[in-house]
Amino acid sequence: MGLDDAALSEAAKAACEELKNDYAKQLDSHKITGPWADWKKIGACDAKALNAAWAKWIAAPMPISQEEQAIAYFALRWTLEAQRYFGKGDAKGSFDFKGTESAVLSANAKLLDYPTVRFLMRQAEKIELEAEMSATNKNYQERCLAQLSFLDSLAKRFLKNEQGFQFAVFSNIYQMDNGKLGERLSFIMGQPAKLRVRVSSYANIATKGTVTLQPPPGWKCECASVKFSLEPNSCALLDFSVTAGSAEPAPIGILTKLEGRPAVYGRADDIQVIPAVGIEPFAVRQEELGSSPLKVTLFNHEKKAVSGYLKLLPSGRAGGGVAAVRISLPPSASTPMEIKLDENAVEAIKAHDFMLDAAFSLDDGRNFSIDKLDIDFTAAKRFTAPPKIDGTLDKWKDALPLRLDKEEYSLGTFGGSWTPEDASATSYLGWDDSNIYFAALVKDQTFNQRLVDDGMWQQDSIQLVFSDGKSSKYDGFTLALSPKGPQIWSEREMKSATGGELAVVLNQGQAIYEAKLPISCFSPETQAAIKSHRFHYSLALNDDDAIVPRRVLERFPNTIVYNKDVNSTPATALLETEMRKAAGAVVPKAVFYDDFKSYPDGSIPFGYHFEHNLQPDGFISVKSGMLHVVNPMGEKPNCFSIITMPVKVVPGRRYRLSAEVKGSFKSMDAIGMASDFFGNNDYNYIAMPAGCADWKPSRPILAAP
Repeated sequence: MGLDDAALSEAAKAACEELKNDYAKQLDSHKITGPWADWKKIGACDAKALNAAWAKWIAAPMPISQEEQAIAYFALRWTLEAQRYFGKGDAKGSFDFKGTESAVLSANAKLLDYPTVRFLMRQAEKIELEAEMSATNKNYQERCLAQLSFLDSLAKRFLKNEQGFQFAVFSNIYQMDNGKLGERLSFIMGQPAKLRVRVSSYANIATKGTVTLQPPPGWKCECASVKFSLEPNSCALLDFSVTAGSAEPAPIGILTKLEGRPAVYGRADDIQVIPAVGIEPFAVRQEELGSSPLKVTLFNHEKKAVSGYLKLLPSGRAGGGVAAVRISLPPSASTPMEIKLDENAVEAIKAHDFMLDAAFSLDDGRNFSIDKLDIDFTAAKRFTAPPKIDGTLDKWKDALPLRLDKEEYSLGTFGGSWTPEDASATSYLGWDDSNIYFAALVKDQTFNQRLVDDGMWQQDSIQLVFSDGKSSKYDGFTLALSPKGPQIWSEREMKSATGGELAVVLNQGQAIYEAKLPISCFSPETQAAIKSHRFHYSLALNDDDAIVPRRVLERFPNTIVYNKDVNSTPATALLETEMRKAAGAVVPKAVFYDDFKSYPDGSIPFGYHFEHNLQPDGFISVKSGMLHVVNPMGEKPNCFSIITMPVKVVPGRRYRLSAEVKGSFKSMDAIGMASDFFGNNDYNYIAMPAGCADWKPSRPILAAP
């Protein structure tokens, strides 16, 4: 049975609407304005108006940028669909295959190509075949001929104004890894790393040119441009030295420029910047934070011993930390360490979103920091009333996070290409007397789940495992938005979890999962552990992007993906009170704080910048939790001591500077803010009191420079 004309017309209209929407999305993503933006006013099926817009564009003798090429591609898809079904065939002609192909071949001999023109030629070939097969449908055949005439005009415009693409010689960046060229580029911040560029020629003529590396801002490249000369169908290896200037990885651009031809741009983005020393905190139960030392693992990435100081600070806060310790690490090794936090650490960490910054000051003079270290928790918040399972996270704001946001959790399944945008999650647990609750905010650029029931784990989904931590039994659940709708699959019951509820909300590169698991659907052993407020728990995030098979993030190794070892799952606490609302002193989210209690007596507080002239050594030190500064030289010309700490502030914003001071001060002694280390630019100071035997508070409000 065939479709009637009305049904075909509706289908064609829907296709045109969809292609117009794709075009509009591209415009919005590129933030294009001007004539291309005016096309959004054209009706989705208005072939005549589209033809007029194209005629105006074809007549404009302007260079065509790569961005404009991308927009033109989506406009062309939309136009061809509208012409095919709603055009009138008011132009007749053909596509000049011989002339166009001759122009392309002539460019190829010069190692240039016109990819858009080739695309138009392929489209014309398809339409020409359609025209031949439509001999009995004159109206449709005339529309095909009109399309060929349109494509011919478009090809001539691109031949004239499209920048040719040099296709025969290109470059790739590598780094030697166990004697082989590896694509992952690893840097230790502040140390030069050797890179090797392979220039490959597929030309049948000799070529000469230059390779130029474009490192990120703040990075250094010795001899950024190197010339090469290649015989036909050959390659050359060029050496470069690049020094990472920041801890954040960023792409390295590479330009390959042949004489007399446009440059070919490429980039290497599989990059990792390794600090000389790394640090990883262990996940903690709520009551452990503050009452027990914080357990961390320190990693020395260098082939020599490293020593110095480590200071832990609430993330984003400058000054003193919640701990300061001496470190001494053997070469190329990991070292477990327990760090005692000071008495105000818990409240300070809470105020800074449960994240720490680690500042290192090494004995060889290097200083660097690793920012935003997650303090993760294996703890569930108490719900006093059953929450509505609707895929919103407002009700979870006071819950404690457990994150899956590091490449080490991927078990190598991403092949070194993991990014937080492709797969990461922040998860939360909750409970009441009858249920365990779960929520997660997942980042995922492509959602793909086409399986149901016990097959859902193979595609986009979350897996949870619960146990008592003693027996070999466990309760496993898979949460997914399947073709059946939101599903919670129980491995033990081999069916959807009895009484379980799940909501999954998808929105622009992220998904929110929210679930209720009745305690009654767990095994007797796990039920008993939950009722005792001590059970074991782990989770994994599965990611399938349709083309690339399943990849995973597993928070605790050997607990879900390759092995369900209940002894490897951490203990989890059910909280009777909410940590974020616990009683105690409220610590504001300060940009700077230091009480100097975390530094050893007699030491110089590290992380500060010191400038002095005509002052003896030892003029500054920590004594009994105080910063002690001595000026034995008195007030003399060019005799000064300046102590500064970099602070992140908003220019012009007003800040309260709270300080406690005592001692004997001179007329030039002051404390405040400035925009340079010497305190000479954009400064705002307050004078110290002439003399005070006891501690005196100072609470001025200063505008940031």
